[in-house]
Amino acid sequence: MIIQTYYIIKGYYTKLDEKALGLPQLAFVFIKTSTTNWRDDVAGQLAKIDHVQEVHEIVGENDYLAKVRVRDAEHLSDLLKEHFSP
Repeated sequence: MIIQTYYIIKGYYTKLDEKALGLPQLAFVFIKTSTTNWRDDVAGQLAKIDHVQEVHEIVGENDYLAKVRVRDAEHLSDLLKEHFSP
């Protein structure tokens, strides 16, 4: 295919059914860190947490935005307490 020859298509992906996985609830979590060294791998550490799908560095009052998938509000609360509370 000509499109693949010129590297216009960068890849293919699989879309999972979150409900079938038992993780129908999507949430975004703003994260403020105490680090002043942007070379620290904070985003990499956040990405290793179960149920974190994406991590983005942002500007403003917070430093990161994490996209998480959970079962329900209680699961989200547990995740926040375990991994995102000071």
